[in-house]
Amino acid sequence: MSIGFCTSLRAEAVSRLLLACGLAFAAFPAQAITPADQNAELRSDGATLRLVALKGDADGMVRGALSIELAPGWKTYWTAPGPVGLAPRIDLSESTGIEDPVLQYPIPARFAEGDAESVGYAEPMAVFFEAKAIEAMPRIEADILIGVCREICVPLAARLSVFPSEGLSDRALVLSAKEALPAEAGSLAPRSVRWSQDLSGLEVGSLAGVTDAFIDASPGWSFGPPIPTSTPTGPSFTIPVLARPSGSQVPMHVSILLIAAEKAQLSRSVQVDPPDSPGRDR
Repeated sequence: MSIGFCTSLRAEAVSRLLLACGLAFAAFPAQAITPADQNAELRSDGATLRLVALKGDADGMVRGALSIELAPGWKTYWTAPGPVGLAPRIDLSESTGIEDPVLQYPIPARFAEGDAESVGYAEPMAVFFEAKAIEAMPRIEADILIGVCREICVPLAARLSVFPSEGLSDRALVLSAKEALPAEAGSLAPRSVRWSQDLSGLEVGSLAGVTDAFIDASPGWSFGPPIPTSTPTGPSFTIPVLARPSGSQVPMHVSILLIAAEKAQLSRSVQVDPPDSPGRDR
């Protein structure tokens, strides 16, 4: 049986908060690497984490990847994992010699966990990142907390650090991570997004051919798969709300990942119109 996570875990308090969440996890605890270890890799039963970075290019941009090599049968989660998953936390703020790091995740998939459906990855994947170098030899340090699941769910915590390199294997890993990302511009953006009248879902106008849609909203919100609808203005679908934090206001900006055949496009911070709005094409 798959076991849900508390989505508010912090890496430095994993053991204490697991008990507070009332969850039964694997007998071995979350693993941690201290900054002094200068370690770029962590191996566990469910996954191997590897941090790599490349030396800055002509524009001074440092690019890298956190590889998550999942063991057979294990899974991990997307940024909006669904009602029972643990959203990954990858914090690069303790790095030196870089500024404004940006993380990007590959296209996720849906998978069943007991009676629930989660969003994430059942195959090895990598999180791509890039940042502006402000020193000749920056040091990338990642504070990581992810969930990995098989029959049980394990919070995997690590502090990995690495200096940029020019190694061919590192370059291949970073290139592969970048190529696995969804596009962030193009024709596959939503035409309109608004809340349904009863706030039970998002009504999204889109291009024809969209086969799936993933929503990343405020923490604690999760959404189900899209349900096609018919409107006079063109193709559309409703994305139902599966879970929401108690007492929270509905988010007015969300990120939307749309899938159509072999295409995928992520639209960040899309404005969500209120239910009494007629909506507008973007």
